[in-house]
Amino acid sequence: MKQISILFLLLVIITSCQRNELQSISKEILSKELTEVQADSGLVILIKDNEIAAKVNLISDNGIYKEGDEQSFQTKRDMGTLLSTACMMATLDCISPTDTVDVGTGIYLKDGKEVRDHNADRGGYGILTAEQVIAYDSKIGIMMIMERCNQVKDNLSKMGFSSLHVSPMEIATFYNRIANEDTTLCSEKIMNEIWDMLFKVILEGTGKSIFLEDVPLAGKTGYSEQDGKKDVSCCTFFNVDGSLYTCLVIISNPKQGYPSGGVMAGNVIKEIVNHLKSEENEKEN
Repeated sequence: MKQISILFLLLVIITSCQRNELQSISKEILSKELTEVQADSGLVILIKDNEIAAKVNLISDNGIYKEGDEQSFQTKRDMGTLLSTACMMATLDCISPTDTVDVGTGIYLKDGKEVRDHNADRGGYGILTAEQVIAYDSKIGIMMIMERCNQVKDNLSKMGFSSLHVSPMEIATFYNRIANEDTTLCSEKIMNEIWDMLFKVILEGTGKSIFLEDVPLAGKTGYSEQDGKKDVSCCTFFNVDGSLYTCLVIISNPKQGYPSGGVMAGNVIKEIVNHLKSEENEKEN
């Protein structure tokens, strides 16, 4: 009995050390990216085997990044096109991944308000399939698809999304449920279709900058804009060393470089994955 207690204590200590290391490396990687893109703030949520492994919230204080409060992880905000995955999941009873929409030049009037795709200044995407709407992060495309399904609001509510404003922790948990193929969210058929779409985001879409040969990733990039300030984001899931990870990164109001969830938030995820992979390789050698 005493030996079991000692082994349990050692396991707790090892797990705690691993979490502290992941917290530290996530903070270091995020701070580096925020400094490079001169962002107002940024956060990381890293989930390992369904447990929170790291939570980092950094806010700029005259260019020096300091830790913000814990409330940011639970505060509801506009998650922009990161929510497109949930919206697509809510419509796949009505449409097929190969159905098409014409997003034109990337500018669309909805209820008298102008909606713009992230590439509107480059002419838009034109005709897209539903799966390309996710891969290429078209806000207009997902709006057009949602208009084809009367049950979208009810389906989103069943998933736990009664509003398009959700917290970072809620969105990270949602993608972690997808990573676990949680069919309480949707049917097995729809879950498989969503998985295919999220892998294509990384293989050929807005997340292709974080593609890694030795670690298959699936996920979604996102962006939102309010009062001229942009948030860029990325949420992915992947396996390293036998563990399932889900990682969410949000970068707020970057002022250096072209605002891109795949590049900016994706850089943070890619470095975290590379760190985890290097640790796995060290164990094997």
